[in-house]
Amino acid sequence: MSKKEVFSIPNILCYIRFLLVFAFCYFYWHKQYGYSAVMIILGGISDCLDGQIARRCNMVTELGKIIDPLADKAMQLAIVVALCTHYPQMLILFILFVLKEGFQGICCLIGLKKNKRLNGAKWYGKVATAVFYVVTVILIAFYDIPLWLLHACTLITFIVFMNAFVLYGVTFYRLLKD
Repeated sequence: MSKKEVFSIPNILCYIRFLLVFAFCYFYWHKQYGYSAVMIILGGISDCLDGQIARRCNMVTELGKIIDPLADKAMQLAIVVALCTHYPQMLILFILFVLKEGFQGICCLIGLKKNKRLNGAKWYGKVATAVFYVVTVILIAFYDIPLWLLHACTLITFIVFMNAFVLYGVTFYRLLKD
């Protein structure tokens, strides 16, 4: 792997996203929720930018294909764990997140063994990520929201995550069947 690939602009944006995870955690644990929400927004923007730049400028790298989803999952995991500390209702999203990501990880490993690969995130995965970021920014920026809004946000996110989980299951089934 060349230095040019390691330090491509999209990959540097992924490295920054990993740093944003730590910044999010720092601000959240120090009860600076506005800054925590800003870290999520910056993470979402960098996620959009790195993919666009990589595709449009022909900077897609094998390293980028690995670190981009890892940076996304690290941010999402940090967010959902943080939210579970304040909103016990979010535990259901944490469980669903772990099941969905674990399932996808296992399917990817099986696919690698069979020399079959999922070509990037699907639209339903991107929608789930976008909804997750919007909802979590609301929950963090407006820390003491009414219970009905918390339940609505949790339900919306659960439905979108479950939809992505099921559709990825179908996608992986089709990809991996012989």
